[in-house]
Amino acid sequence: MKDARVVPFEPRPARPLEDRVERAVERQVADAVEICKAMSTGEGLEELYAKWLERIRVVPDRERPTPAELVYRVGPANDGVVFTTPERARYVASLNDAFDSKTWGEFRSRIPAEEWEQLAEGFEEVPGPDEPFDFAAVPGYCDGDWPPWLQKEILQVLPPPLVRKYAEASMTLINGVYFHIKQKDLPGLLRELESRGIRAVHEPDLDFQ
Repeated sequence: MKDARVVPFEPRPARPLEDRVERAVERQVADAVEICKAMSTGEGLEELYAKWLERIRVVPDRERPTPAELVYRVGPANDGVVFTTPERARYVASLNDAFDSKTWGEFRSRIPAEEWEQLAEGFEEVPGPDEPFDFAAVPGYCDGDWPPWLQKEILQVLPPPLVRKYAEASMTLINGVYFHIKQKDLPGLLRELESRGIRAVHEPDLDFQ
């Protein structure tokens, strides 16, 4: 081993951000085209669904740190049960609360600066602060991309074995996969969370989906 030669590590240059964004957009467009084609023709739906599920990688026996306290409610859009952390629920609810703003200036003042910066990139022309607010004009709102859709984040808060047991992975045309928990399965899920020492509090008045 005394003749072994140490070769200095030379990190590979990072791909420019523009290239990475372009590739990510290309993948999303390709996925959307594939989904639209399958849904319009009915051909290859099972294979497409299996491919999306493979990306999720729910390992039934895998355990990882789980929040000690969760909140939940029934989402009005699809009647599925949504779980998240109290902090995440309050954050998304605060974004939803801003939708009753009268002007764009008021709306901007009621959401975090980083959220506004992200939204502003989606406007062809950013509305003036005194212009009447129109929630349907918020970039991503009509597509379900903003505020965040918490049914897509279930894997981040529930133990994977319980996701596998109680949540059905469902595919949407625009937003990919989300996890649907039926209301009839809620009592069993709550019992299993309690047995794991996880407190789940019903928060029907917090506006998150």
